Amino acid sequence: MNIRQEKICELVKEKNFMSIMELSKQLHYSESTVRRDLTVLENLKMIKRISGGAMYVKEEHTEDPTEIKSRINSQQKSIIADLAIDFIADHSTIFLDSSSTSQYIAKRLKDKKNLTIFTTNLSTADILDKQQNNHNIYFVGGKLSNGKVGGSCTEFLLRNVFFDQAFLSCRGISDEGYVSELLEEEAMLKKIIRQQTRELFLVADEKKFGKSFTFTSFSLRDLDILITDTVSNEAIKQLITNNNLNYYYNE
Repeated sequence: MNIRQEKICELVKEKNFMSIMELSKQLHYSESTVRRDLTVLENLKMIKRISGGAMYVKEEHTEDPTEIKSRINSQQKSIIADLAIDFIADHSTIFLDSSSTSQYIAKRLKDKKNLTIFTTNLSTADILDKQQNNHNIYFVGGKLSNGKVGGSCTEFLLRNVFFDQAFLSCRGISDEGYVSELLEEEAMLKKIIRQQTRELFLVADEKKFGKSFTFTSFSLRDLDILITDTVSNEAIKQLITNNNLNYYYNE
């Protein structure tokens, strides 16, 4: 998805609906160019084409492409990654999930020594591979979709590995303390990882709180440590207290 298409997404999201004519005038591109972009965006499930224009597909019904996720809330993800890296000891075995936050953590692993790293994210594996350090890097096999793997083959492989630490993000954290995903296979993988790790970390920015999606992966009580960017909301502080969580954030 290019910059022009990202701008179209922003405009349609802001207005909920925009006609092809309106988009053409606002972006200063021909209507034929806008139509082609809308076709691309509909294939990515970012918008829905309707007669004469496009409408926004709500967050709970769509999964953003990997390259878009990596640019959303980048400052918050950098803060979380800076905090997470201090928990990773040399010579340990860790799991990084398919989230864009894991890519930020991966970029900070170049100064660690002799890690064994498993990931289900193609971009994360590529970042680690290009560092040319002494880590053992495993890209877990399975059905590849949108830069990440999942499905029964991936689940089978992960059930045969044990991790010192696993770093997982999520789509939402409900007011009742449940961590959830839009996609069933994402939630299932995280259920398996919870069973296969000595220490479970949730790395999620504050905006994930108060949101609930279709498939539950685990509860906050299953966590060892929560790492977030900030905790400014009293309701979130109370939720953390109620679940007896060890948590770290940028003070």
